[in-house]
Amino acid sequence: MSRYYYSRDGSDIQGPISDSDLQGMRSAGLLSENTQICEEGTETWQPITFIKARSAKSHVVQADHDTDGGKYICPQCGSSNIQSVPLLYEAGTSTSISNGRVIGVAGLGTDQLVPAGGMTTTTHRQQTLLAARYSPPRPQTASNDNTALLFIAVFSLIIIGILLLVMESETSHSILASFLILGGIATAIPAVKALKAMQAKQKELTIAHLRKLEEWQHSFVCQKCGYFGTLH
Repeated sequence: MSRYYYSRDGSDIQGPISDSDLQGMRSAGLLSENTQICEEGTETWQPITFIKARSAKSHVVQADHDTDGGKYICPQCGSSNIQSVPLLYEAGTSTSISNGRVIGVAGLGTDQLVPAGGMTTTTHRQQTLLAARYSPPRPQTASNDNTALLFIAVFSLIIIGILLLVMESETSHSILASFLILGGIATAIPAVKALKAMQAKQKELTIAHLRKLEEWQHSFVCQKCGYFGTLH
């Protein structure tokens, strides 16, 4: 059973509570339609109507041309007042660039101080809460920590072994160098396997991200009831 945090005014966050308790509070009039909810384990805030909407179809249907001009309508409330999520995100996101002059002093620690300065450019990115809530899915990167460590071990063992062979002439050092080189070569096998596994995982993550991005590009939100779905 899903659990949700809820906020009546956008600042006082309470919970988490189950979706059934959340619906009960809503039915009792303790929560208004303006209440925002966030499922436990996520960072996405949505209208409380999402609880009811998620049990409905995840797509909208196209109305008959004779009755509604072929417009898309919300499957929950039947309203044609729906907004494209990408357009909603674009309208609520702005980037501004400002240029300024930096003035300082050069020559500190010497007898002479010389004025110095230059131009600086600052980029400001601003988003409305609504745009942040419906932002596009972010790409994920497969972890490569273990792969990197294995390859570091491979090169370290082989390089140290070669250096021992070149710099030392004693038999004991030659034997140790041989073991280090063989150990490096043996470690290369799991390192290559780990690299291939990481590449396969990254490919899966990339495909999943492209699928989510395509769904986001065709998603909508109903301006009347807050239903979130996908246009088909």
